[in-house]
Amino acid sequence: MKNNTNFFRTFSFNIPDSPVTLKQIAKLYIVKAIKNLFTSLLNQNTSLNQIIGIILRVRFKDGSIKSISTYRKGTLQDKIKFTTLFKHLCMLRSEDYDSDQHKVDKIILSFHIYPKDYVYSLDKDDLLFNTDFMKSEDKHNVEYKTDEDNNIKYMNPLGVFKLPLAFAG
Repeated sequence: MKNNTNFFRTFSFNIPDSPVTLKQIAKLYIVKAIKNLFTSLLNQNTSLNQIIGIILRVRFKDGSIKSISTYRKGTLQDKIKFTTLFKHLCMLRSEDYDSDQHKVDKIILSFHIYPKDYVYSLDKDDLLFNTDFMKSEDKHNVEYKTDEDNNIKYMNPLGVFKLPLAFAG
């Protein structure tokens, strides 16, 4: 007989004035949801420097659930980094989910707590520790570089690929 263990645990944050837009989620509720999750984890004796992974998802009023972020790792000391990242992602996604049918009534944070002896590796882990791409809260202030070969301006937000500014919106 197999024991099934879920990798993710779920923390739900009901929106008191629901349903609301993703912009309202970013401005009013992300900080509260992350704070409540982190307080809950601290109450369960999770250490401040223990590595956790989180995916931000939302439930729309029609019952559908969408992931707003990819799986991101950090520690409980990275509360501000998580909230800043998730705010930015909500603002970006709000352009795609701007209709009345895309109103949110619940924030869902799917998370995993790594063992205390988990060894962080720069080669395989994408922790929030390198957040140079989020130097400013101003979404109109974009840091970019210029490719020397073809003189094209680009940004490299996550260190994964070069995104030409013409495609960055």
